[in-house]
Amino acid sequence: MHKHSEEPDIVAETRLQDDAVAVFATVSEDESSSFEEKVLNDIRETVYQWDVTDDRLVWGRNVAKILGADTAENLTCGQAFDTLVDPESLTDRHQTVCNSIGVDYGNGVPYEVEYRLRLPEQDGERMVWVQDRGRWFADSEGRPILARGALRIIDPFGAQTLSLSTLPDQRFPLASRAQFLDMLESMLLVAQHYKSLFALAIVSIDNLQIAGDVYGPTAVDKVARDVLLRLRGVLRSSDLVGQLSDGQIGVVFKISDASEAAFAAGRIIDAVALKPIETGQGPLVPMVSVGAVVVPTHALTIRAAVETASGALDYARRNGPGHFAVHSPDYDTVATRMTDMRIADDLVYAINERRLVVARQPVLRADTGEVAFQECLVRVEREDGSLLALGDAIRVAEMLGLVRMIDFRVMELVVKALKDDPQIVLSFNVSADTASNQEWLSAFEASLLQNPGMAERLIIEMTETALIRNIDRIRSFVARLRELGCRVAIDDFGAGYTSFRNLKLLRVDMVKIDGSFIRNLVGSSEDEVFVRTLLELARNFDLESVAEMVEDEKTAERLRELGVTFLQGFHLGMPVRAPGSTSVPPLLREA
Repeated sequence: MHKHSEEPDIVAETRLQDDAVAVFATVSEDESSSFEEKVLNDIRETVYQWDVTDDRLVWGRNVAKILGADTAENLTCGQAFDTLVDPESLTDRHQTVCNSIGVDYGNGVPYEVEYRLRLPEQDGERMVWVQDRGRWFADSEGRPILARGALRIIDPFGAQTLSLSTLPDQRFPLASRAQFLDMLESMLLVAQHYKSLFALAIVSIDNLQIAGDVYGPTAVDKVARDVLLRLRGVLRSSDLVGQLSDGQIGVVFKISDASEAAFAAGRIIDAVALKPIETGQGPLVPMVSVGAVVVPTHALTIRAAVETASGALDYARRNGPGHFAVHSPDYDTVATRMTDMRIADDLVYAINERRLVVARQPVLRADTGEVAFQECLVRVEREDGSLLALGDAIRVAEMLGLVRMIDFRVMELVVKALKDDPQIVLSFNVSADTASNQEWLSAFEASLLQNPGMAERLIIEMTETALIRNIDRIRSFVARLRELGCRVAIDDFGAGYTSFRNLKLLRVDMVKIDGSFIRNLVGSSEDEVFVRTLLELARNFDLESVAEMVEDEKTAERLRELGVTFLQGFHLGMPVRAPGSTSVPPLLREA
């Protein structure tokens, strides 16, 4: 029966292909370019090539038809094009390409982004949303030098509707990001005119990836669909819903004061986690976090609203899944945010200018004093060549999502160092955010496959607090690293009070005892008892141990007596950029 049902489809497909060949055969070479141009015009799309190095921008012949003759005439460089981008779009091609965390292995790195353009016309401006997609290519140092792509005008309200009655039909039957931001702007204009309030809430499905890891992609669709169905039960017909990113949903609802925003956020969490979802492969209780902001009280623009709600979401997540936070600014918060913005700008500059480097600090065997491996610590190279420890910048990078860019750069530097010196063994830290990023893991696997034997000389470190916050998600990441041949270490061990169960689940190779318990070891009986307990725990699981922040010989000797495997600290070796380079200045020390 299968054969009988498939044959008509195959025949039909063959006929369609023959018909298509016949149609295109009627198009001569002289007509092909005009034919392609007509197709592009029909779908409102043009192509381009952007030379990132000299900012030269070349367009397809139909650009005037798509963007307007007067506009197209002046778009000969990327900077000129950037002036057309509406600042409220939050992102654009330049940011997407130049701040990409991808790695070009020869075939380019794909990108896709939606933003809004302000196209000048005789009687004012024409506002259009565009979809910009293509591939960027890198130079020998991994920096983008060329981008080729297509720019297409889209109708943000033509593709989908907000009808929640269609929820069972699609994974995310919501307004697209472009649609949602346009509607959000309309809400803001109305609120400002009538002096009314509304709340923007970002709902994050925190264990969506876990559903995929455990039960497969079908379960991801089922969980997302059911979460949206449960949202329908607590939302009013006037509330707006849109997809902001994978696993994140934007919700806008009218309120009279901030307390209503908090009530609504709590109601969303309760409704979603009401009972387990049966995925077909097994049950899963959906866990969501919600971050919200009252608009326009605490955000006067769409960009500020999304960023502030995202900050509230990050704050909620620090308390674990199932929490919500409504933005409530005070003077200290505002001052901190301004400082964080400056740090973020400096970080992006350092990454783009390739000023992120690693300094290596030796880790010694406690019994012999020999160097067992070296830990790679992230530093920023100053104009005068000195190195600056990142300090609070790492916290800001994690909060703003920049840490993946840092982790990509560190991976590149570590892989290069291992290739240049086949004798060294290195360790480096990977953030919990990067651990959930498939693109980073794919790039890392590709590097190891290209360099057989390298994995055995690598130790991947992850902080204990990050591990226990995302234990289920990190578990598969750790398992994959060990399958590749790498060793895995828990950094800052003791700071997060890892349970016996977690150690058993993770199956790591090594624990690095948090330096706060080592620094005063000799003079503090409480610290010694705690360190002894941690070492006993490590031995019970057959794990090697590292004592961090060893700053004098008395501490080193006591740690040897307690049975620690490795020692690390300024007393035993300062971080240096590379063999032969100067030590990190004492004032810039970082454990």
